[in-house]
Amino acid sequence: GGGKAYTVREFDRIVAEIRRSGLVVADFTGNRGGVYFEAGLATGLGVPVIWTCRKDCIGEVHFDIRQYNHIIWEDVEMLRDALRDRILATVVAGAV
Repeated sequence: GGGKAYTVREFDRIVAEIRRSGLVVADFTGNRGGVYFEAGLATGLGVPVIWTCRKDCIGEVHFDIRQYNHIIWEDVEMLRDALRDRILATVVAGAV
């Protein structure tokens, strides 16, 4: 896809932020390549990932990640509510 390449400084910052994170929300709306890397890195590091995509873009998501339970949303309110519920479920499940 389009978009600019990461600079080394941006790349290092993103990696450091993911390493420090307790949770990553990866939204695949627009099928941006960077989000695949970021979600993959978080997954590899054992950081929980919440996978999201706007309904009209879900068909563009690469088949390799369709196995994950995406929150498929239509508007910001729907996304907000679903994220709140998923974060609570993830944090609570991770704390037990």
